[in-house]
Amino acid sequence: MNNAIARGISLGILTTLLNFVAGYKPAFADIAGSHPHYLHARSDLRKVEKLLDVSYEHNVNQKLREARRQANDAIYDIDRASILDGKDLNDHPAIDVSLKDAGRLHEVLRLLYAAHRDLAYNESNASDFGWRDRAFKHIDRSINDVKEALRLKHWDEQ
Repeated sequence: MNNAIARGISLGILTTLLNFVAGYKPAFADIAGSHPHYLHARSDLRKVEKLLDVSYEHNVNQKLREARRQANDAIYDIDRASILDGKDLNDHPAIDVSLKDAGRLHEVLRLLYAAHRDLAYNESNASDFGWRDRAFKHIDRSINDVKEALRLKHWDEQ
């Protein structure tokens, strides 16, 4: 009979602790094991969107519009994964848009590579795999579009 009472008390304590931890998940959302890299990648991609809001020759603009759309689609996918992880998405970083032409596009590439690197950390939440993999594809496409825009811009300046 004492074992049954001890098990009942242990189960009650365990249930209380699990309810406590589950109720405070958002408070622990940014600890190292809970994928804060999503927020870093998202912030970099928001900067990319703003930096790509420029005007060049028509052929370059076409590639940059596509790169911006891909970055935006990656943000959408990261937002879905972040919501599943309980992240706060009210992140609106200050953006320095005073960079000049080629420097601006090279900064965009740097930010895209950084976002890709941030998303590459191990993922423990299986439901986030699909969102993250789609975000990778969008970022890779955006990188290719920016590289092509730089190539076209170089030829336009010849």
